[in-house]
Amino acid sequence: MSFSQIWIHTVWATKKRDPQLKKDIRIQIYKKFREIAKEKSYFLDTIGGVDDHVHILFSMKPNQTISNIVKDFKGISSKWINDNNITEQYFEWQVGFSAFTVSAWNVELIRNYIKNQEQHHKNLGYDDEINKLDIGELT
Repeated sequence: MSFSQIWIHTVWATKKRDPQLKKDIRIQIYKKFREIAKEKSYFLDTIGGVDDHVHILFSMKPNQTISNIVKDFKGISSKWINDNNITEQYFEWQVGFSAFTVSAWNVELIRNYIKNQEQHHKNLGYDDEINKLDIGELT
């Protein structure tokens, strides 16, 4: 029998960081992310974000890859957004993403961080946030 706990915190932005993800739109997109996760058998734990980017905390199986999981979330959601005219203009995610491993002992810390994105971004821009995440500083 095998056991694993592979926790990943991912972040990606809208194309050109265009602030298209107003709160009502984020709620719809988060629901779509949960549908994608269920359909693909991904364990999606926490979703959060602001007008120009999203954070997702998920746990993955050893036979899954971060790139494929993110590709599914971004590709399926952007197609759905455009097919259903969720945003006022054509929607695209920015190319690429950031991914950070999370120790099982720090999962709750990351959950809370993701849930409080609006508060964090009152004084912190996207680039500064990614730099802080890169060095493990979540203040």
